[in-house]
Order: sequence, then C-alpha cells, then structure tokens
Amino acid sequence: MVSEGESNWELIVSRTFPSRTGGEYQWVDLEGSTVDEITETAAKFKIHPLAVQAILEGEERPRIQDFESHTFIVLQPLKHMDGDLEFGELQVVLSKEWILTFHKEACKEIGEVRKALESGSRAAAQGPDFLFYNILSHIIDSYFTLTDSYQVRIDGLEESIFKPGPTTILSQMLMLRRNVVGARRVISYTRELVATMLREDFYDLDDQDERYYRDAHFQLSHLLETFETYREFLADLRDSYMSMVSLSLNEVMKKLTVVGTIALPLIVVSGIYGMNVAGLPGIDNPLAGRAAIVGMLWFVVLIVAYFRKIRWL
Repeated sequence: MVSEGESNWELIVSRTFPSRTGGEYQWVDLEGSTVDEITETAAKFKIHPLAVQAILEGEERPRIQDFESHTFIVLQPLKHMDGDLEFGELQVVLSKEWILTFHKEACKEIGEVRKALESGSRAAAQGPDFLFYNILSHIIDSYFTLTDSYQVRIDGLEESIFKPGPTTILSQMLMLRRNVVGARRVISYTRELVATMLREDFYDLDDQDERYYRDAHFQLSHLLETFETYREFLADLRDSYMSMVSLSLNEVMKKLTVVGTIALPLIVVSGIYGMNVAGLPGIDNPLAGRAAIVGMLWFVVLIVAYFRKIRWL
C-alpha cells in the first residue's frame, strides 16, 4: 500500500510480505523524505542513532555496519554514465522482520524490484535477506551495463589514435580513465560489503540465501577485474598516444631542421653582400652577384642530396 494521509512524505511505500520461515516481514521504501519523516520512521523501527545520522548526512561510500537488532548498509546505484560518471546513494536498514530503504531521488533499481513484485514475482516471499539480494542484484546488473558501454568507448579510442589530424582524444581518454577508476572504487567497496555479509561471525544468512550472496560476490569480483583491465589498458593507450604525438613532433622538428639548415647559409651570404659597405670581396666585379647566386644554388643542391642520403627527405 502507499501511505499518504496526513503525512507530507513525498513517497512512502510500505508492504508486508510472507516469509519462507513462516512469519511476515515489512518493506518500507522512503524517497525524498524530510528530516522529521526519517526520524519518525527511525523511532518507529528503533534504528540506532548512528545509522540515523548516516542516513541524514548521506554522501557515503558503500559500507556496512552491524547493530544489535539490524544492519545498516549503504549502496551506490548507477545514476548517469554519459559524460562524467555519477552514482546515486541508497541506504538500507536490514533486519529479520523488516527492511527499510532510503533514497533522496528516484532509484531505478528500487523501481524495477517493485515492478517485479507487483507482477507476481515470488522473490519477496523468500524473506528480507533475499529481497535485499534482489536490490543488490539489479545494481550489479547496471554495473555490467557500464562495462559494455566502456568497452565500446575504449575500442573507439583505440581506433582514433591512428587517425591523422587534431583530435580531443587525450581529454576523452583522461575522462574515461577517471570514470573507470571511480567505478572500480565503488565496486571494490561493494564487494567488500558483500564479503562482510558472508562472514558467519557478522551476519546470519541461511544456506539458501548464502548461495545467492556468494554469486553476487563472484560477479562483483569479475567486475572489479574488468575495470582493473580497463584502467591498465587506458594507461597503455595513453602512453601509446603520447609516443605517437612525440614521433609526430619529431617529424615536424626534422623538417624544420632541414629548412633551417638550407636557409641559414643563404641568409648569411645574402646578408653580408647586402650590406652597403666598401671593401667586400668581389664587390666591384660585375660577375660577383651571379657567382654568389650560383654558389648558393649549388649549396642547396648538395644539402638536399645529403639529406636524401640520410633519409631525412
């Protein structure tokens, strides 16, 4: 049911589901709630003050913290992957009798789980731990979508570095590498979170749920390896691009050196004989100008022949 009534809560969805253990549990989803609404919910479910403070402050990396009767979890679902990568924030308070989810903005993964439950999915009937796994699984799926997108972009960058002409490839490469490092950090924290839940001395998972959480841990490990590969490949791609830029610059400098080597003696000779002073050798000879021109032309021919011999031209 959707609770509205006298409350000013933007969106609160509260539903009760049967559990495979024989009892019932409740899922309360709060979106865009105010401080008073969050504290009211926290008081009703007796949430630890440290968890309440974390929910109100937000802006945390994925983590997990255990209290006596419940566990506080922070996840970062994918928000935007076009341009600069952006993650949202989803706070979960999990117990054996209920599960609370808090998010400031609409969360696609929560919407997908809710839609699946409304269409008759039996996932909710497995208990709160399995319902949380479903939310986590949808978030992991969005990370896999990100890997597919980045693979296409990396392939495009690899082809672009061999194309001539001015490009913005370096800035694209640096932005993509920054996004890859950011995604890798989030996935690493999330994997650590799941690994903590799998510890018997930390969280009590039954055998059936544990199999699913181990699968989630495996998928996160695979994602982490993939993003690490992307990070290393982008570093190698950047080095290759800088090497190609350096080689291109060397070619330009080589051509400028050839031009300068040819032009400098000609400029010196023409500069000397262009001075309006007496006493220069051959200044009174009418053939001196022609001889100087012929000499300079022969010098150009010899220099060009030399550069061709050493394959600079």
